[in-house]
Amino acid sequence: MENQRSLLYIALLFTGFLLYQAWVTDHAPVPPAPPAQAEDTNTIAKNEAATLATSGDDIPQTGEGTASPVEVPTTEKKDIAPTIKVVTDVLEVEISTQGGDIISVNLPTYPVSLEKKDTPFQLLHREPSTYIAQSGLLHEKQADVDHSARAPNHYAVFEAAQSEYKLEEGADELKVPLAWENPEGIFVGKVFTFKRGKFVVDLDYQIENKSSLPWVGREYHQIRHAAINKDNRSMLGGARSFNGAAYYTGINTTNLLSTIWPKSL
Repeated sequence: MENQRSLLYIALLFTGFLLYQAWVTDHAPVPPAPPAQAEDTNTIAKNEAATLATSGDDIPQTGEGTASPVEVPTTEKKDIAPTIKVVTDVLEVEISTQGGDIISVNLPTYPVSLEKKDTPFQLLHREPSTYIAQSGLLHEKQADVDHSARAPNHYAVFEAAQSEYKLEEGADELKVPLAWENPEGIFVGKVFTFKRGKFVVDLDYQIENKSSLPWVGREYHQIRHAAINKDNRSMLGGARSFNGAAYYTGINTTNLLSTIWPKSL
């Protein structure tokens, strides 16, 4: 009698398993149609430095109330422009003459680890795991006419008098000027100011308008992440950990920002 009861339990469990399997099959989502075959433009060569976009989609739009967005990572290439090296007592900075972007920042007074005390911590760089700092000017539209050529955004090419600048002994301040001018006679000076013992870099614009039209514009700033190889995924469905930001208050506490970058440096 006990054997018959056990067989009945086994039969019920097996029947329930078959019913569940049939239910899963009937209610499974319909797989999407395969996408049209297209050339993969997101492939990045291994160990190749990441590059940035040149499409102009990452330039903020003019107009009242328009915020400066943070650029979505992309793999389109940005032309390589000459760079300027700046060295102070606490900073080693590299500035691109294209846009005046700060593309590299090393902190010589902060080692990357206790085991590598001679290797400075790298704060900014054009690599997949770090960021660069961009800034530029935008000319406002007038009578629905686009005047973008009247202001240098972060794709404009500047000129520099030197390729290297160093804060000399006894000096408390170092200025690095960049110059841009368009055919209309609009001159823009972009001046970075470095101070002894300071990690903050001041940025000023000097605008001289020799054209026949008034100049109306504004400044923008954004932080951009370099391109990320889409094939460099984890095993959890392609998810990646958030390379988020943290800030230091100066009171022995580090605060992690919980807000993810908006989709739109």
